[in-house]
Amino acid sequence: GMYIPRSNRCIVYHIGNSESTTNWAATEETITHEAIHQLAYNTGLHERLFQNPLWLVEGLATMFEVPALYDTSLQRSSITDRIHRDKAAELQELLKEPKLLPDLLHSMVDSDQLYRQ
Repeated sequence: GMYIPRSNRCIVYHIGNSESTTNWAATEETITHEAIHQLAYNTGLHERLFQNPLWLVEGLATMFEVPALYDTSLQRSSITDRIHRDKAAELQELLKEPKLLPDLLHSMVDSDQLYRQ
């Protein structure tokens, strides 16, 4: 999916294959991610005419991909239900090399290059 700030439009598509439940989850995640971008720009959290830091723009949208954060039927979910498991696994891998973490965090905040790969 994709959100275009200038036109204020989200472009999304259904991620299809034989496992409809899995596909809907991925599609729902994408729709939510792009809708959070739109919401953040429309409420002034992000600035349309300014190059916002990608770690902030993508981090916020990625955080809300987890259904326990937006699905009202899951309001009483536990804190562990609100963790983005894929991203937590990536972070755990990075933490196996703690010496690299300060440089990685600096690179992530200092430049958008990590997000452009």
